[in-house]
Amino acid sequence: MNPTRGPYMGATVAHATLPNGALIPAATQRKLAQTMYAEPVADRPAPGVTVFGGGFLNLTLVECDDGVLVYDTGETLEDGARFLAQIRQVCAKPIVGVLYSHSHYVHGTSALVGDDPDVPVVGHPRLNGNLAAGGAGSVFAEAGPLQSARTLEQFCHFLPASGPDAPTSIEVHFGRSGQWPVNRPVADREQLTLGGELLECHTAHGSDTDDCLTVFLPRRGVVLNNLL
Repeated sequence: MNPTRGPYMGATVAHATLPNGALIPAATQRKLAQTMYAEPVADRPAPGVTVFGGGFLNLTLVECDDGVLVYDTGETLEDGARFLAQIRQVCAKPIVGVLYSHSHYVHGTSALVGDDPDVPVVGHPRLNGNLAAGGAGSVFAEAGPLQSARTLEQFCHFLPASGPDAPTSIEVHFGRSGQWPVNRPVADREQLTLGGELLECHTAHGSDTDDCLTVFLPRRGVVLNNLL
């Protein structure tokens, strides 16, 4: 780590070098450690609820009376296979329902549920249309191409793999999709029961897309969301 004079009013900025050679402000490195999964983790915020995380992705597993529910499935088919291996380390029950937080983390589904046509896939009513349009989920459709280009910049898609200019945070890696469309769209504040679990669905608010689904589990006092 070496302090250098920074561009912001001449303040001294301490730098650090990441394992890939990227040069980064030390303060940013500390913040990244708080906002990303440096190593795969399995957290249990409540009994029967497990969050599997890796990189910047996570999947939430809810163990119910009649099986398990999963909230999100990953960015690629390979993510779904990784999550399935993690799930089977803690639970052998069948997956009886899939919930999508929004249109970005839907591509590991077939790895998780196979080819079972009866598994309900719950999501925002706009989600299928957004996926068909490229998955941007832009509030203004005209801004979709710009949003997609900025997303590639934000997630370090064009940077070299190593050296001072290497990625310092999240990287986008394109892969195979195992996406299933939503077959059980829900309205705001609609309640339904899956696997014996009561779900209260909220669709009125979004984050980086306009197709977000927040789910409240009243029996557990747990909220599944893409907002916090």
